[in-house]
Amino acid sequence: MNQNESLDLTMGVDSNDSFILVELPREVAEYVERGGVLVARGSAENEAVLCTDTTTYSGKDSVRASMSGHVELLATLPRASTHLAQLLREAMYNGPSNEKRRTGSHVMRAQLLEQIQASSSEIDAAIECVGAFEMDGVLRLVHPAFLNELRMLIAFIVNSFMPFARISSNLLDSPDMFLLLFIASANVDEKDLNAISIDDAIQLMAENDIPEPVIRQCFSMIADKNDDNLTYTISSRKLCRITGSEVLMSLQARTSLDEFMKIWRKSTPSPFEIQLDYLQGLYILEDDTGISYSIRYFPKSELPAPAKDRLEYLFSIRRKWTASDLMPYIDDLAENKKKLDLLLLKYTRMSKVGDTVFYSAR
Repeated sequence: MNQNESLDLTMGVDSNDSFILVELPREVAEYVERGGVLVARGSAENEAVLCTDTTTYSGKDSVRASMSGHVELLATLPRASTHLAQLLREAMYNGPSNEKRRTGSHVMRAQLLEQIQASSSEIDAAIECVGAFEMDGVLRLVHPAFLNELRMLIAFIVNSFMPFARISSNLLDSPDMFLLLFIASANVDEKDLNAISIDDAIQLMAENDIPEPVIRQCFSMIADKNDDNLTYTISSRKLCRITGSEVLMSLQARTSLDEFMKIWRKSTPSPFEIQLDYLQGLYILEDDTGISYSIRYFPKSELPAPAKDRLEYLFSIRRKWTASDLMPYIDDLAENKKKLDLLLLKYTRMSKVGDTVFYSAR
């Protein structure tokens, strides 16, 4: 074996010794010298990793002629978002009436530090990425059905010209409806969706048993915070992605792209313009005749986390992928473009037809 040749092995303790040497990268050594703590995270099913407050490192066992084996630490991209989404599938909020009957799992943030192989900062980023929020000390997700009610109410307010006083009392009496979230705006009669007051909404929704953490999370999922930190503006991208994903999930089989776009447009309040790129990572297109396309639901969140497994699965679905179609499904496999290119070089073959780049399995 050459002097600098390395073997990729699982990081662990040498079976003949009670300890093993770990070579720290400069930034990790400086972190430890400043008093930082390295935390080992792993399980019987997963390779162990070492974490600083902000970064996750995997181990690479190296064998050199001049010294015994030791472990090198390499920064790695954690799969925290995928793991977290799986853990919280049974912890969705779907309105007060359903909440009373809830028997789902109870996952606390402290448990994530034990179950997910990532630093605390990366776990916090994953919580934000999957749309999780904390309520009564437990992490939750908002159920798609509850967001659908929110979408319908936006359509109701935007497309109707009734002032607040004329809105049906039946809607106001429904605790599972998010109407008060939007009527809380002082300028709702003028259809001002650029200045929705969160404080007024929280006060009004409390009367309908909608918890404050749910209101704040729904605001963040469908609107952008204004500079005053008190009001929100409805985001076209966020709203259209919600309505588009609902339509995609409702499809029983692949549907013509034209038909899907018609349904999506009809399901979205008229001031907001739909764009297919809002749905990246949720669908794939299939060429039916060379002229028309069909679309089907294909969420990135349900793909395998390891790079090798994910690419193998993607190429089992489609023999060749264009670069633009493939990237939304693999952009989280590496921390930067250079490392992603190396990963593609390792697992794929690249070809070009005209100006179009294609990737296939190696």
